[in-house]
Amino acid sequence: MERTGRVPAARFRAHRTRVRSGESFRYFCGDVPQAAARRNAPEPASRRGLRSVTVALHVGLLWHFHQPMYTDPEGESFVLPWVRLHALKDYYPMGLLVRDSGCPATFNFVPSLILQIEQYIEGRKDKYEELSERQPEDLSQDEIEFILDHFFSCNAATMIYPQRRYRDLYTHRRLGKVSAADVRGRFSAADLRDLQVWWNLVWMHPLLEKEFPVIRELRKKGEGYSEDDKKALLAVARPVMAKIVPFYKKLQDEGLIEITTTPFYHPILPLLCDAESAREAMPAVKLPEKWERVPEDARLQLERARSFMKERFGRAPDGLWPSEGSVSSETLTIAAEAGFKYAATDEAILERSLHKPVRDEYGRPRVETLYKPYLFTREAKSLALFFRDKELSDLIGFSYQMTEERTGAEDLVSRLAKLAERSPDGAIASIILDGENAWEHYRNQGEDFLRGVYGGLMKRGDLVPATFSKYLSEGHAPREDAHLARVVAGSWVDGNFAIWIGAKEDRKGWDVLFDARRAVLGAGAPDDAMEEIYIAEGSDWFWWFGPDRSSYDDAAFDALFRKHLKAAYVKAGKTPPGLLDAPIGAGAIKGHEPPHGLVQAVIDGMVTDYYEWLAAGRVLPGAGGVIAASGAALVKALYYGFDRSALFIRVDPAGEAIVSGLAVTVVIPRERRLELEPGEEEGKFRVRDEVGRRVGVGRFRKVLEVGVPFGALGVSQGEEVGFIVTAKLTVEKGGGEAEVRLPSEGILKVTVPEATFGMDDWSV
Repeated sequence: MERTGRVPAARFRAHRTRVRSGESFRYFCGDVPQAAARRNAPEPASRRGLRSVTVALHVGLLWHFHQPMYTDPEGESFVLPWVRLHALKDYYPMGLLVRDSGCPATFNFVPSLILQIEQYIEGRKDKYEELSERQPEDLSQDEIEFILDHFFSCNAATMIYPQRRYRDLYTHRRLGKVSAADVRGRFSAADLRDLQVWWNLVWMHPLLEKEFPVIRELRKKGEGYSEDDKKALLAVARPVMAKIVPFYKKLQDEGLIEITTTPFYHPILPLLCDAESAREAMPAVKLPEKWERVPEDARLQLERARSFMKERFGRAPDGLWPSEGSVSSETLTIAAEAGFKYAATDEAILERSLHKPVRDEYGRPRVETLYKPYLFTREAKSLALFFRDKELSDLIGFSYQMTEERTGAEDLVSRLAKLAERSPDGAIASIILDGENAWEHYRNQGEDFLRGVYGGLMKRGDLVPATFSKYLSEGHAPREDAHLARVVAGSWVDGNFAIWIGAKEDRKGWDVLFDARRAVLGAGAPDDAMEEIYIAEGSDWFWWFGPDRSSYDDAAFDALFRKHLKAAYVKAGKTPPGLLDAPIGAGAIKGHEPPHGLVQAVIDGMVTDYYEWLAAGRVLPGAGGVIAASGAALVKALYYGFDRSALFIRVDPAGEAIVSGLAVTVVIPRERRLELEPGEEEGKFRVRDEVGRRVGVGRFRKVLEVGVPFGALGVSQGEEVGFIVTAKLTVEKGGGEAEVRLPSEGILKVTVPEATFGMDDWSV
């Protein structure tokens, strides 16, 4: 998936200046004195005088392919395009590079990724693809603004600036300086068509040009594209995606690669089995209030993954890369019971499990400790464990992109050769990392770097690239002194689960997930409803909650997570709670002005005084999300505010529309449902709650005004009230009716004012 800013604190940080081929690769390890000490570290006494002996170091390369489920349960399209785009840029080309080099490697496919590839092949599209297909002249203003906001979502240095026309469009857009609405009129139809083409073109790997010459032709053309050009380019995606599984199966059957897998929807298994496991690495971490142990879900995600992969690739995978390298003793036991023969995780897990460092005082790996498989045994079940070299893996993921590609490849091979000199015979260096997101930061999509690495490994006699299963089968099973009866719970990210459970937003996500799961089980656990629960257990939703990670798509991930939970309720025959209408994260509502004082509302259906609603908050239709165009055209704005005793809401219709109904869903501090009921006189309303009690009044003449005492809501001074408004509008002439949710995404919040209420007492 796309993870902007996903850079953990790597041991090595590459120098920010690219170096030319032939120069040494410069890096820092902490401060400069420490780096100097490391460069001058003495050769261990145990290895002195042995440089003339050729020792073979096995090198296990594992590339992880993963995207979360982007399917919108409320529609037919994929919400985000990353499965399609990475298929063109990474999934198929990565296999081509291994085939061409003959270098053995392991590829880890998440089943839900393959499932989405199959859905694309069957004809499902993503929103970005649909907008790319449209003729610019037929695009609405909102669609043009979406394109201007999202069709530059790639690495500017390697994917935009090298292309003159794309660079000019990017400069013209002035992202981060002006809004799409401000520049929309400056983009002609020809500009937009060129942008549609270039956005898709830069995600197509150069290796595809041989099989699909149209890619080369359109790169050469550069600008002034026609609709036929665009159509020909977009037609490339599905033939490429259709090749992926058969191609990798062929490489597997030929013995060149190994296919491994991950739990089906990429959940953090230890947190499903027992959230308390998070405290093994973070003793003080606060846990979700509503969590419960669901090891049966962990088992299902593993068993389904293995079965699914067997159906696609003709054999069940032996190897497991747990989601985010997350492991615990319990999850490894379940994996062994599911039939997996080995798993891999991070070196930090080994260090904590052994209670001793896996690197020496100079930061070098203790090869006799780190570079070998271990045997985990529990309850008569066992499987081999490999631990990745974090330094080497992170150099590829985060540092070599800053060098000349050949220099980076030479540096990696050189490091491995030096490690071979001091490694026991039969040792294995495990290099495991994301196989998709790193390459957009490399020039030429990493092709030159990978060719250099693969070629360098294949040329040396002291380095033996191997798949993990083949390594184990050739006499390198874990030795008797490499047994682990217990593995400390953790992940590849800092050895803990902080990203997925450490923030209050993470815990809120787990709480609403477990609420939904209990509701579905209470309804008999229909299969389709449980499927939505399994999807929501995926790690990626929680990755983006909280302040520690952020991307341009935060709101999309948040909304999609909640849509899956809503779908679970609906498929179980239950009404989703209003709390799921509110974002898990704390993102601001766009197009929104919060209240800034007490309102002086008179419930008469008219704005009778300039000061009456002057201090109120305001929400424009469509703010914070997308709503039906028919509804948006019927509402000018929503106003809301309060005095010391009541909450007030005002809806201003547009044109000849009238407000014929209104519902207020209160989600904080507890769920309530308020609706208008017609009164004895036309235009007058009573407000009733979910049990039919009268709790407020409303009046419509030119605008709808509603007042509800805080006491009727059961809240008192200092308490927060969070709510959503749904207005029903009709047009008498010509008919027409629509419901408009305000805000269209998120919730509004007010705090019941204290007696000393001031400017700081409200919040939104």
